Amino acid sequence: MDEKVDGLDDLAFAKARRYMRALRRAILTYWYATIEDKEAALIEAANACMIVNILDESVFQASLPDTYRTSRATTPGGLVVMGLELIRNCETHAIVTFDDLLVEKRLHSVPLTDGGQVIRTLWHWASFDALPPGYLEVKTTATDRQKRARGEAQDGYRRSVQCRSVLETLFDAERFFTDIEPRLARSSTVRLDFAFAEVPQGGGTVLHRPLEHFTNASTLPDLATRWDERVAADAPPADQYVRNLFTRKTKDVPAADQRVVTDRITDGGKVIGLAGFTRCANASARWVERAAQIGRDIHNGYNYVLELGEVGVSLTADANLKLAATLDGIDLVGSLPVADAVYGLDYLQFVEAFPDMYVTMRNQCD
Repeated sequence: MDEKVDGLDDLAFAKARRYMRALRRAILTYWYATIEDKEAALIEAANACMIVNILDESVFQASLPDTYRTSRATTPGGLVVMGLELIRNCETHAIVTFDDLLVEKRLHSVPLTDGGQVIRTLWHWASFDALPPGYLEVKTTATDRQKRARGEAQDGYRRSVQCRSVLETLFDAERFFTDIEPRLARSSTVRLDFAFAEVPQGGGTVLHRPLEHFTNASTLPDLATRWDERVAADAPPADQYVRNLFTRKTKDVPAADQRVVTDRITDGGKVIGLAGFTRCANASARWVERAAQIGRDIHNGYNYVLELGEVGVSLTADANLKLAATLDGIDLVGSLPVADAVYGLDYLQFVEAFPDMYVTMRNQCD
């Protein structure tokens, strides 16, 4: 943090301790809901967001000076806390339900001792531009200021929440609060030998979540966990496995056969990257990339193409990785439109800040 935020007084700490326990219970409850169904997972994820908002507004913001607000607006964890407020506000006040707030990314098999299995789903938050008007806005004609969360919360969702793993964002929020108030940090490691049990039910075996008493610790059980998944708030947000994979993916070409280029990404008027989409089996997926990385991909034999009607013009990269797409002696890269806020510079910096997001984007259509 750029500016130190002092901890809570005893009165505020008492409430913080209670709702930190609530948040840890909510994270664990969400974890078990990922083996139920999408609606169960959405209910528990939304409940966790509401608890995050209690800690943010009723405890930390109400008790600490302006240095807290500064930290919330300028640190990765603080931006996550603000982004989760958008979900809290929409779930609390929107008259409509948004069934696609959670997006399925992966399915993991959880084996049972009787030879059967259940499926655990890895859910990510929806992209900001996928949130429907009836969910996000007070009315369909609402201006940005009239939406259900202030601009700070919308910005936090765009920059640090959208398209990320639900669990990652909840752990980020927990870590943000414990960094400010270390007395809330985990004080012990809880044994999880019996964190879940298999019990007979209806002629089969199901996973059963027993009562738990997590007061000052929350480590998720090994429920078919993969090594690139975070199981505690004080673990690195992206472990060494993901960082190594990130490095490899910048050396390997993207998974799709080719990428279609649609926009330029600029910073201070200078073109620093490109954006576009890949065609997958049943849909198209968006991508953003630094110009230098595109040049390296092209040198490794990958094809980036500009589509002009029925004509496709491939990008080229010279020895200095300068890009061009030449047709009839004219370079078309400079005539591309500048990417909008959704898939422009902010989104490029977003996927670069979270290695798991970048790896997922490079693996599109794989």
